[in-house]
Amino acid sequence: MPHNNIPENWRRFCRRGRYRVQDQEASVKKSINEDGSVVGYHSGFRLDPNLKATAAMYPSHDHLSGRNNDANMVVDARFVNDMKTILSEEEFWIMVEHLYAIGRSKGTIPAREAQILPAGWHPLRDYA
Repeated sequence: MPHNNIPENWRRFCRRGRYRVQDQEASVKKSINEDGSVVGYHSGFRLDPNLKATAAMYPSHDHLSGRNNDANMVVDARFVNDMKTILSEEEFWIMVEHLYAIGRSKGTIPAREAQILPAGWHPLRDYA
């Protein structure tokens, strides 16, 4: 169960964003683990606010209920947020399921139980 203590590095992260600090902190609070780490709302990736802003894993706020509702944001890796940008949460998960089904039908995803990525996984490329 998440708790409300925001680590100082995350408080600094929330002060440099373009949204109200309170909304950004609320976004981060939704993803704080018991050990104080912050994980992506959609992905479960452990996030680091000290990464360069061009890193694919750089934390990014995502609006769950429309771009004008900053009070209902969550945090995840930038590339995950970019994948979801115009989709609702429900549409996003439907798209993930669709991509899995297409990958299976093409043989690019082997017949096995769905895999969780290992700790520390990240895309090979970042943003320029």
